[in-house]
Amino acid sequence: MANLELKGCVFFAGKMTQDKLIEEYRRADLFVLPCLVADDRDRDGIPNVLFEAMAMRVPVVSTPVSGIGELVDHTHNGLLAAEKDSESLAGAIELLLDDPSLRHRLSANGRQKVMERFNLHQSTAKVRELLAKQDPRSAELEPLSGRSETTASRALGAAPQEVSPS
Repeated sequence: MANLELKGCVFFAGKMTQDKLIEEYRRADLFVLPCLVADDRDRDGIPNVLFEAMAMRVPVVSTPVSGIGELVDHTHNGLLAAEKDSESLAGAIELLLDDPSLRHRLSANGRQKVMERFNLHQSTAKVRELLAKQDPRSAELEPLSGRSETTASRALGAAPQEVSPS
């Protein structure tokens, strides 16, 4: 960090509580997660932190690796930089830092997409529907019960959601 003269600009927070994480999201101007495919072909699916940042109205910059493109629509609800391309990543970061109206538009659209397309109720309903297509007996299964709470739901003041496939 010191060699790159970034000591006063970038910090690595390490582990933190959900309350502290929510505080950091609220303070953030943008969230950057440059995912990549590792040499052993390992990769992220859709990282939870992208869902959380978008739900908290923080504009995101990431890379179009694995399923990230399903969540982040380039220039609509976030920015996607080329994988392993530091100039592309820096350009996306600079664009957001220099354009408050773009940050506002992307963050509003990001929250909307997360809330409409990636909520727990809809996800479990889709899984149940897919299972029913494969095996009609699964439609007769008892509803799942339990509670789930995410950092984003805590930050939004939402109560833990009932897990229900209906």
